[in-house]
Amino acid sequence: MADQMVTLMCRWDGRITTGPQGADYEGGRLKGIRVNCRTSYSELLGRMYEITKYDRRQFNIKMTCRYPMSKGYIAYEIDDKDATEIMLELGRQQNGHGVELYLEEDQVHINNEQDDHQIIQSGLFTHMLVQDTNTQLVTECPADPEQLVPGPIDTSVLTLQGDHRSQAIWDGEDIGILKCTQRIGRLADWPLHSDLVRYVTRAGLYHLSRVNGMRMDRPLITALVERWRRETHTFHLPVGEMAITLQDTAVLLGLRVHGDPVTGRTDYTWAELCKDLLGRKPEAQYLSGSSLKMTWLYTHFHQLPEGASPMVQEQYARAYMLYLLGSTIFVDKSGDSVQLIYLPLLSDFDAAGTLSWGSAALAFLMRELCRATSRRMSEIAGCLTLLQLWAWERLRIGFPNKRDPQTPPGGASTTDNGSLGASEIAVQMPTDQMPTDVAMQSPTDVSLPVADEQSNSLADPLGCRWNVPMSHTESPKTVLRYYRSQLDHLTDDQVIWQPYAPEILAALPEICRSDQDVWRTIAPLICFDIVEWHLPQRVLRQFGLQNTIPENANIDQGLHSITRQGRPTIDWKVHHAEYITLWENRWSTIAVGTPENGSVHCNGQYMEWYRRITRRFVGHPNDTPVMRYQLRGHDQQILVRCMTNMHSRISTTLENLTPTCTCGAQSTFEELRDMIDGALQQVREGRQTEPAPVVAPATGRKYTRKRHKVEKHSK
Repeated sequence: MADQMVTLMCRWDGRITTGPQGADYEGGRLKGIRVNCRTSYSELLGRMYEITKYDRRQFNIKMTCRYPMSKGYIAYEIDDKDATEIMLELGRQQNGHGVELYLEEDQVHINNEQDDHQIIQSGLFTHMLVQDTNTQLVTECPADPEQLVPGPIDTSVLTLQGDHRSQAIWDGEDIGILKCTQRIGRLADWPLHSDLVRYVTRAGLYHLSRVNGMRMDRPLITALVERWRRETHTFHLPVGEMAITLQDTAVLLGLRVHGDPVTGRTDYTWAELCKDLLGRKPEAQYLSGSSLKMTWLYTHFHQLPEGASPMVQEQYARAYMLYLLGSTIFVDKSGDSVQLIYLPLLSDFDAAGTLSWGSAALAFLMRELCRATSRRMSEIAGCLTLLQLWAWERLRIGFPNKRDPQTPPGGASTTDNGSLGASEIAVQMPTDQMPTDVAMQSPTDVSLPVADEQSNSLADPLGCRWNVPMSHTESPKTVLRYYRSQLDHLTDDQVIWQPYAPEILAALPEICRSDQDVWRTIAPLICFDIVEWHLPQRVLRQFGLQNTIPENANIDQGLHSITRQGRPTIDWKVHHAEYITLWENRWSTIAVGTPENGSVHCNGQYMEWYRRITRRFVGHPNDTPVMRYQLRGHDQQILVRCMTNMHSRISTTLENLTPTCTCGAQSTFEELRDMIDGALQQVREGRQTEPAPVVAPATGRKYTRKRHKVEKHSK
C-alpha cells in the first residue's frame, strides 16, 4: 500500500495569537503543501526552508502545530522526531482537511569564537596555552581518544543530517546492510539473437546488452550509500566530493547521454499497447496497471522462431529491450515486473536511438541513492551495476580478483598489472577469519560480427572488462565495518580521479566517447516522473580540473516526493516542461575550471572549507568488531591532526620570535618541529605540513545556471 499523504497549511511572516478557540495565527502568508506521512523532522524542516525562502545560515525556523484539544486548540511545538510523527498522525486523521503549521524565524548569530567554542564543547580538543612576553603558542590535543566530531561543523550544506543513515550509525542504531534489488537471473538465459542485433543497435541499447550482470557486493553498496548526500548529489569522502556522472554512464555502459529526455505520456491502455507493439496481449494475472510481469516476456519472447518475418523480429526485439531495461537500468522494487511506460519509446527504433538513455539511467539511480540514504530505508534498486562498476574503476577499495578460470577457488591471482587484485578488505582481514571464496562465472557472450580495423562500432563499453570469472568473498556484516573504516580514512593515493585515459577511450565504441562536453553539463536529468540534478561543478577533479568551493546546490528536495503513484494519466513531458527546457539548453551550462596540476593540498582553501561542511566519519570508533585485526583509523586521525596542529603552532611561534631571543626557545621549537615532520613522514602523512599553494584565479568560460523554484534568499 502506498504511504498516505498529509496536507499541511503553512503560515509565516505573521504572528501566533490566542483567539476564542485557543491558538490561532494572524496575518502573514499561507501555502498548502502535501508531505508523506513518514516524513522525518529534518525533511520537514528542509521543506519549510524551501517554501519560506529563509536563508539557513541567517535564520532558524521554529515550527508550531495548531493541535486540537477537548476545549480548543493549543500551540504544539514541532522540534523532534516524536512531535513530527504526532502531527503527521493528526493529519492522517483529518481526512484531507489539513493541519495548520505556524513558522517563526529566529536570527542566527555566528562568529568564529562560537564555532571554536562548539568544537571545544564537543570534546574533540582541549586547548593548552603556553605563552611568553613575545608570543602565544596554542596546541590542540584530543581530550578523549574515543571522541571525534563527525561533522558537519558548518551545517549550511548538509541540511538533512538528522535523517541520514550516517547519523543513525553514529547514534548506535543497527540499521544493517541494504537489500540490493537485482533481476539478472534470466537475462543470462536470454541471449540476443543475431537477427535482432540491428534493431537493438538502432535503438541505442546494444552496448548495454553487452555489460553482463554481476553479483552485488552489498556491504560495498551500503558503505557508498552511507556517503551519498541528497543535498549535493555527491559522495562525501575524506578526499573531497565524488559523483557518478554522465561520463561514467557513457563510458561504462555505452549509453547515449546527449539526446532527448526519456519521458512522455502514461495514459495508454496497456494491454492494447502490448498487442500493437508486441503482437499479443498479456493475460490479466500478468498485468497490473503499467506493471508487466517479466516472466510473461521471457515465456513468450526469449526464443525467436525460425524464419520470423521482419514484423515478428521487430516485436521480439521490443520485448527483449523492454526486458533488458527492466533488468538493468530501470530496476525498481516492484518484484518481477517492468514498467510498460518505456514500450512506446521503442515503437520507432531510430527515434529511440536519439534518446538520452544514459541520463535517464543516472537519474533513476540518483533517485534510488537519495531514497536509500534515509535511516528508515532497508532496500535500494536502480542500476546498481553502474554504481559498483564506478566504485571498482575509481576506488582502490573492494574490487574483486579477476580470476583465471583454471585457478581453483581460493587460489591466488593477480590483476593485469601484476599487483594483487584482492580487495582491501581481503588483504587486511586475518586469514583464519576470511570467508570462503566463491566463483562468479559471467554469462555466455553472444556471438556477433567482429568490427574491422576501421570501425569499432561493435566494440564493447569499458564495463565489459569485468565480464570475466571473478573471485569474491562472502560478505558478512563485519566486512561492512571494514568498508566504512576504509572510506572514513580514504587517502588521495587510493582514488583514481581520471580512470578513463585517452588510450582507453580510443578503444571504446564511438557512443562511449562522443559529446564529451555534455559530460560536464549542469542540468536536470529526466526519466518520466524523476528529475535529479547533475552537478559536475562539485567534482571538477574527476575531469582533470581543480576543485573550487562551489555555490550551494539548492536542490529542490520536493522533487523527491513526485512519483507516478496515483497519477496514471499524466503527460510527464508537459508536467516537467521547465526542466526539459533546461536539459535542452545543456550546452550553455557546461562546468569549466583551471586544469589540475597535481594533488589537492590538504590545507588548501578548498579542503579547509570542505572539512567544515562535510560528514567526516560514518563509522563510530566504538563500533569495532571483536577480532585479532583491530581498526585503528580513528586513532591515527586523532594523532595526525594533533601533530599537524602542533607543527602549525610551532611554525607560527618561530616566525614571531624576536631575532635577539637567547632563551633557547628557538632551537627547542625547531627540534620539536623536525621531530613532528619526521614522524608524519614515517606514517606517510608528510603532506599535512606542506605549505598551501597560492591559488591562481580561474580562467576560461564560466558556466551559468538558471535558477527556478530552488532559489533561496535572505529574508
